[in-house]
Amino acid sequence: MKLTTLLFVFITSFFSYSQTSVNDDHINTIINSDYINNYTVENFYLHTNKDFYFTEENILFKAYVVHEEDNKPFLETTNLHVSLYNSNNELVLSELFYVKNGTANGLIKIPKNIKTGDYTIQLNTQWNRNFKEGALFPIEVYNINDSTTTPSEVENIEKLDNKELTNTELETDVLNKDEQNALTLNTFNKKNDIVSFQFKANSLLNENGKFAYAILHKKGTPKSVATITLKKNTNTYTLNYLKNTLYNGLNTVTVFDTKNKILAQTNYYNKPEKQIDITTDIIKESNDSISLDLKLLNTFNETNISISVLHEDSKVFDSKASITNTLLKDDESLKQINKIFPYKSPANRTLFYKNENGLKISGAINSKIENTSEYKVMLTSHLNNVLLTTSISTDKKFEFNNLLLKHPSDYKLALVDQAGKVIKGEFYIYKEFIDYKVDSIIINNAVKKPLNNNLTEEKGLTIEKNNREVFNYLPKSKNIESLEEVILKGTKSKKEIRIKEIRIKEIKKENPFLGISAGFGKDYYIDLEKEGLKSLVEFLEELQGIRVSRLVDGSYVIVNTRPSSISSSPYMLFFIDGAPMSQEGGLDLANYRVTDFEFISVNVSGAGYGLQGGGGAINLITRNDFSYKKSKNSFVKAYKTTKGFSLNQNELENNALTFPNLESEYYYSAIDWVPDFILKPNSANILKIKKPKNESVKLIINGFNAEGDLIHKVIHL
Repeated sequence: MKLTTLLFVFITSFFSYSQTSVNDDHINTIINSDYINNYTVENFYLHTNKDFYFTEENILFKAYVVHEEDNKPFLETTNLHVSLYNSNNELVLSELFYVKNGTANGLIKIPKNIKTGDYTIQLNTQWNRNFKEGALFPIEVYNINDSTTTPSEVENIEKLDNKELTNTELETDVLNKDEQNALTLNTFNKKNDIVSFQFKANSLLNENGKFAYAILHKKGTPKSVATITLKKNTNTYTLNYLKNTLYNGLNTVTVFDTKNKILAQTNYYNKPEKQIDITTDIIKESNDSISLDLKLLNTFNETNISISVLHEDSKVFDSKASITNTLLKDDESLKQINKIFPYKSPANRTLFYKNENGLKISGAINSKIENTSEYKVMLTSHLNNVLLTTSISTDKKFEFNNLLLKHPSDYKLALVDQAGKVIKGEFYIYKEFIDYKVDSIIINNAVKKPLNNNLTEEKGLTIEKNNREVFNYLPKSKNIESLEEVILKGTKSKKEIRIKEIRIKEIKKENPFLGISAGFGKDYYIDLEKEGLKSLVEFLEELQGIRVSRLVDGSYVIVNTRPSSISSSPYMLFFIDGAPMSQEGGLDLANYRVTDFEFISVNVSGAGYGLQGGGGAINLITRNDFSYKKSKNSFVKAYKTTKGFSLNQNELENNALTFPNLESEYYYSAIDWVPDFILKPNSANILKIKKPKNESVKLIINGFNAEGDLIHKVIHL
């Protein structure tokens, strides 16, 4: 049974009171139908510190993850994927953020080489993929080094109040035209505490002893059920609902017959009566800051808010999509029947995507141990405050699940016996991974803005004065330096060459396994100055005899372009500090610079490795000051994360841009950003924010509490 608790509604007619006789079998049939569900579905809201950015700026954000049904925090979610898409709906970047108590905050750095245009931020989770696409939020980006411009226009979002919405067009396969004739459902009376709906039945339906069932729901999640006992001489029935039993925002009443056919339905938008409010008192003001006392009104629950502080006439925050408008209304749901029951599916279906929490690390051990049940793999990370152990399967494989690891960070693996003693063992790390696969392109981008205005003109980035002078508001990057070209000629001194040779011998002595390739491979000593800006992938791509290929998920495989005829695989063996890295599923190489490694040996022939090395072998030795460096206990292996949670950003950092004048900075910069502030009821809540003296500013506030009450307010100071 899909529904365990339902409210029952009292029903009257214009002619007489109709006593409801509940038929449990029919009710169970309705609420266990394909239309009705008891899924816990997420909804998302994104508050950014502004919505117009220049390249090299940081997008500071606060994400809210709530239950779609009642806007209460979705506590089951920990993994939130935040992705940026360009004006062609193509993926630019994606990062993972940790959600706690329904919120996450952080930053996304805008790449300096992207084009001017409209961009979209997507919030999504693995669980949400069972029901719908990720939530989309538009922003605009201007490339400060790009002379071209991209058109854009800011869309207006209308506000909804308590009002009756038009009857929704019925699905074409539910009833024929004769059956639909004279079947209507409308809101007809709205008192202070009651909302009434009229259901008019036709003569074909109205027979003594027949039943109809009215379900009050939100996108198929039921709130109440009413059994309508039909009478031959009664055509009109009234359904009365107490307002405090309705959902906040969109409500739908659908009337079914006993065969689960939809007879009629209508929508009603219920504006929440209880609105959280905030009063503001100024406590102290200095030349560059102001201290405020924020008092919480109309709630006894702590409220979590985010605050963007902008100049009064700022041009970088045009969005009308507040948390209340976004989470309490859904225009598409009001217009389309398939959105009234968006999750319609075979009853009790198994959901394909499981809720994802944290990361997984899987691998295998290379050890002489025989009874694996007597040993465990231990994972430790000082930065992440983690100490965990996991069992080892009979085929010597292991897996850690639900890991909360920041990225970048370090972790260590060790093989331990029952007494907790570390013993010798080598680890094959298959991959640090998550189940979620980011979309490379957005198919349906409903928030994309129409392109018909020039972005430069719209944002006032250039203004012509006196028909001659052009006043330029465009900022410049603080990282740009003008350097004269210097060409160094000559060769390295004999002393430098000698030091290099000595160091190579030391590396080979410290890592005796390199002797396998002695005389068969080519060695590369990595020069920090020469290769400082080159990625590991770029370096490997330049080597002869091998090919580096990027997979769809961003990982890489390395193959021999001339594999041995006796090799069963073109994949090359890949080792880091002697530990083999499986190419099954790809190698995570994207985050490495070649200078993370001091020495690289490439054996294209694979000689010395037997049949398994027919594809060749690559050995990488990490630099002593790199996170892969060996522990004092040589049996403990250290690793660096290749995936993980991005670190939260709690403050607005110094701007990466230099504005040409005060007016430009006034219009296009953000003053301050407070992503995570807790307001306590019946208490002073002291907040200190940046504010230039004698200047008017505005605070854009969004937030929610544990009961699903929302707040959006703009405060002018």
